[in-house]
Amino acid sequence: MKVYQLKSSAFVLLASTWLVINSCKDDEVIVPPTVATENVTQLSHTNAVSGGYVVKDGGSAVTVRGVVWNTSPGPTGANSYTQDGSGTGAFVSNLTGLTENTKYYVRAYAINGAGVGYGPEISFTTVEAIPPTLAALTITNVGDKSATAACSATADNGSAISAKGVCWSTTPSPTLGNNKTTDGAGTGSFSSSISGLQPNTVYYVRAYATNGKGTSYSNEVSFETLN
Repeated sequence: MKVYQLKSSAFVLLASTWLVINSCKDDEVIVPPTVATENVTQLSHTNAVSGGYVVKDGGSAVTVRGVVWNTSPGPTGANSYTQDGSGTGAFVSNLTGLTENTKYYVRAYAINGAGVGYGPEISFTTVEAIPPTLAALTITNVGDKSATAACSATADNGSAISAKGVCWSTTPSPTLGNNKTTDGAGTGSFSSSISGLQPNTVYYVRAYATNGKGTSYSNEVSFETLN
């Protein structure tokens, strides 16, 4: 399955070529194909799955079929489209490169010697990205001036994680405005070394992860350094 972006000339050429080939068949009455559009499934921040069903070929073989989509109603081959085989019957189309939290309109299409037939239009909205998701924070190796924290950024929720680590303070609910570490980017587990602490002191720690939608914090864990 191939996905094409804004190549209207190529789409029109597919239709016009078969019109020319079949124009000499004056004794046959052909019409554009009859097409149904499948509902959108597997919707995410940037992808979706749709497709269609070519019910009738209109009296001429269906050479290309797929879906067209756009952020405005009435998408055509001048917009984004897929090519998903030929002939009658059902087909599946993967819509990629979408923008999160955006409304789209999609129609199935099929091309035969008479032109392009479109199915009913369906609209859908992609998922909105949110700040990352973090697992539970754990603290180990507590000494008089240091400790070790471990956590995992389990999901970026539609926007890449640019930084993750832990932050700590002698008061509850530490944020990035307090002491912090930076332990890489992206999803996955990470370990943070907390240093420069004072002996016999209670500290509060939270893991954090930041993406394009904001910063998330984990559960808070407190510990007391050794005397």
